[in-house]
Amino acid sequence: MIRRYWIGFRLLLMAADVLAVSIAVVFLSFLFLDGSAALAWRNALPQPALALISYVVAWVAVLAAHGLYRPRARFAVSTEILAAVRATIVMALITFAALYVLHLPDVSRAARS
Repeated sequence: MIRRYWIGFRLLLMAADVLAVSIAVVFLSFLFLDGSAALAWRNALPQPALALISYVVAWVAVLAAHGLYRPRARFAVSTEILAAVRATIVMALITFAALYVLHLPDVSRAARS
């Protein structure tokens, strides 16, 4: 019975993650950019909506790659937490790499010698 509904449940989990990441990005943008988030995003990136969509898709892909959407016969909270922490570290590294490569003017980086 559970296998019959697993695909729908997996899609629901992915949709919840898409919503959560989107809300977090928008909220943190307004929090750290002092209410001028839309202007700052437009100045930094040619297509901020495409950047948001790419970021959200990357999050879901990293979570899926770490097995957080697959069914488990035995569920262990410690295993889930460890997988979520690993996925977060991978996504942080991807984010830092993207920010470094894009050379955005508002992102500080180490001075080059």
